[in-house]
This record gives sequence, C-alpha cells and structure tokens, in this order.
Amino acid sequence: MLRIANARTPNGGFGTPGVLVLAKELKEVGEKAIFASELHKLIPSELTTEPSVQAENRAQCLMTLAFKTLFDILRYDEHNKSGLPAAMLVELPRDLLQVLVYWIVLAGPSQVQHRTTTAPEIRAEMLRFILFWRLCSLGDAPAGMQCFKFLTNLADRSGFPGKELYQLLTGTLKIKDEGKEQLKYAIELVPPGCLEQYAPISSTERWLDWNERFERNCRNPASRTLYKTWWESSRKTLIWVQRDYISNGFPNYDPSSGRDDDKPFELDHLQPYSFFNYPRTEHSAYDNFLKNRYALRDSIGNLRWFDASKNSSWGNCNVSKKLDLSQQRAPIRWNASGFNNKNCKTVQLWQDAAINESTWSGASMKAFQQAVEERALWLYQQFWSDAAFDQWFPSPDVEVT
Repeated sequence: MLRIANARTPNGGFGTPGVLVLAKELKEVGEKAIFASELHKLIPSELTTEPSVQAENRAQCLMTLAFKTLFDILRYDEHNKSGLPAAMLVELPRDLLQVLVYWIVLAGPSQVQHRTTTAPEIRAEMLRFILFWRLCSLGDAPAGMQCFKFLTNLADRSGFPGKELYQLLTGTLKIKDEGKEQLKYAIELVPPGCLEQYAPISSTERWLDWNERFERNCRNPASRTLYKTWWESSRKTLIWVQRDYISNGFPNYDPSSGRDDDKPFELDHLQPYSFFNYPRTEHSAYDNFLKNRYALRDSIGNLRWFDASKNSSWGNCNVSKKLDLSQQRAPIRWNASGFNNKNCKTVQLWQDAAINESTWSGASMKAFQQAVEERALWLYQQFWSDAAFDQWFPSPDVEVT
C-alpha cells in the first residue's frame, strides 16, 4: 500500500518509503501533502467508531477492491481451470503481488473485472506472467522495482502487459536507446522443443555428472540455464502443474492459517529418499552412484505433491507400488501425480526403475535416470502448453538466439 502510494506520487520513487521519509511526507499539509492524498485514495480516510461504517469503508476502499479483483482473477475454480490453487496464491512473492495490485489500481478494479469477463486473455496473460516470475526471477526486489517503473510510464492500460514485462525482466525488450545495456532480472523461457534439443537423454547405466548434465555446449545458453532451473528449482511451479489434484483433492484446506502442520499434502520422492542413503549396488557403480545421486533424487522428475497421510502410510514403498504400475487403476494415480500415463515407454521405465529398499542394479540405475529425464521434460511441456506460453514466442519450435 505504501509502495503504491509512493509510486503514484511525483518523484516518489518505486520502492517502499523508509520510516524517516514516510514521517516527513505525512507531516506535509495542503498542496504538499501529495503522498497523504494518494494514500487516502487507497484506504478509508474518514475515521469512525461505527462498526458498520468501518466495514463499509474497508469493503469499498481501493486496495480492498484491487486485492479482491486480483484473487477473483487468479483463483482456481470450476470456471477457471488454469487458475492458481489456494496453496499457491498465499505463497506468491510480496513484490510480485505488489506489481499485480499496482496494475489493477492504475487500470481501475471495476474496469479490470469487466475486461477480464469480456476479454479472457487478460486473465491468461496475468497467469503466464506469474508462472514465469515464480520460475525465472533472479531477485524479486529488483524485478519488482523495474516493473513498477514500467507500469507507471505505461500509457495503454487496457490489457495486462505480461509479454512486455517478460521482455523487460529478461533484457529482451526493444528500447529506444540501442546502445544502452539491458540488465537481466530473470532468466529467459525457451520452448519445449529447444529444451529437448539441449537436455541429455542418457542411454547407459552410468549416471551423468554435473558438467555432463548442466554444462553441455549449446547454441542457445538460455536453454542450458532454464534446464538447470527447471530440474532443480521448480517445486513450487509443480503445484500449478498438479492444480487439478491439489484443488479438487483438498477443497477444505485453508492455507491462510499459516500452519504448515495443517497442510494435507507434501512433497514426495517417487523413488524414496532413503533408497539413496546407503545403497547396495555393484562395486563398479558405487562411486558413480555416490557422486551423482542427489541431482537425480531431488530432480523435478522424481518429485510430486501428494496426500500426506497416504504418503506416510506407504513408508519406503517403491515407485511401482506407489503408482500401481501393474494394476488397471494406474491411470488414476498417475494423473494425480503429474505423469504421462499415455506413454507405454514411461510406464516400463518406472517399472524397471523400481527396486527393493536400496538394492540398485545397473539396469535399475539406467531406467531410473531415463525415467527422471523423460518426466522432467514432459512436466515442462505441460507447464508450457497449459499456460499457452507460445503466445509470447513466434513459434514453439524455433530456438531464439
């Protein structure tokens, strides 16, 4: 709120004012009280002890309307299957929330509500930008500062400028001063086809080391950077990929309580975490296993969000039993767990990767590595296509250099 009032004040800047600056601004009177005037536009300015009047003031103030509009747009429900589950909404970074609310304040909450109804692309564009930020931001504070500056100077506020903000943060926005170096505040997205061109698909029993997986030469360094980020740091994004399961499976979950012990789902390793601690494997593969186990164990390809009580009851159950790979019910669990249940090769890979406790063989090591690599790429494909990121790129299969 203070940051938005500050940005709407001439020469106020785009960050949250410090205590001394805030105290000075609030002491101003008359025509100089610009900050106070902007602040009172965002919150109720009339003080009253009447509860009903206080409630009405709060309900009608600009900030309340802006936040309500934002969550109405973003929330997952039967009419918005691409929306954010409640568990993801409450964990959005503060700077990202401030950017989104600031745009709504500038455009007008009622106008945004109307346009979102008549032009669904506004909702889709906001969701795309949020998903991009969650995955690719290199620093929320500096990214937020750049977005505030851009939105303040934006003339056309009829639609949410998600693509332009993406280009701004990734340093790919065309600017008038051609010679000025553009800083990057986020890594670039790349189409799934480009990621597949870079991503190694192993064919041996030996697990790839760090350099072989993440430092391979490629025409477009953005593919290498994004592959590493998706592999290691996309756990929060996985909640959105599994949004149907999260939202429909736990409809009564209230994440606003702030109590993690109330969360009914948790992050689960498909190949159990403990299977990587004290492996029993062939002597020739032992050193390779110890050196490279963590990258595979904690990859997005070996993770899912799942019912916490069911997950606990399974203990160290192997992946075949977890997913009922040999049963007709398998597609039900596979859909819930974010799996490509239409690919017979995928099913076979995970069956071959299933082991008892920590007893690894060369064949199971090979299958597990391939299964994780394949699923990581498939999940990115779902992320890309469900959010329709091809709207930001000329062609989903053209590598941007």
